[in-house]
Amino acid sequence: MATVPRTEARARERYREAFQLSLSCISNAVWQTGPNPRGDNWVLTLSEAPLRLPRRGGEPLWLEADQGFHIAPGSRASKGLKVVTDSYAYTVAEDEGLSHCLVSWHWHPASRPSTHIHFGRGPGAWDGAWESFGRYHVPSGRVLFEDVVRFLVEDLGVTARREDWSQVVEDVRQNVKQVWSWA
Repeated sequence: MATVPRTEARARERYREAFQLSLSCISNAVWQTGPNPRGDNWVLTLSEAPLRLPRRGGEPLWLEADQGFHIAPGSRASKGLKVVTDSYAYTVAEDEGLSHCLVSWHWHPASRPSTHIHFGRGPGAWDGAWESFGRYHVPSGRVLFEDVVRFLVEDLGVTARREDWSQVVEDVRQNVKQVWSWA
């Protein structure tokens, strides 16, 4: 079992490293941490936003993602620190301007407490009557970034950058579920 971080800087870095491992399955981009201008203590953002994702036999997709978090005391037994997720937004679109959004997973409890999904926002998204569907907040459970990576590769045909991508994503997913929590 990994050692429990005892400084805020190490806790932030371990969190970023886990996300970076998942991101490496689909991109060379880098997750960055910094103070969150929206009020959370910290934010994890992509070095390239939106991020271009090549697809097998198709036009590229675009990903924008961020996650707010803070550092909290761990259990008495661990005598360390833990990371707590405060918010997230993961958006997949057909264009760099994100106007043809396919799907967005959101959790921003300061303005809307429940986790939710938006489908097909913007002109051209899901032809016809589906265009207006994006304004709805479709209820969902918590969505991990690792689940988004799996969806991108398996269902939307994004090109995996590593042969072991599936195992990497699953390993990180299991670690995240065991180690981190959300507010």
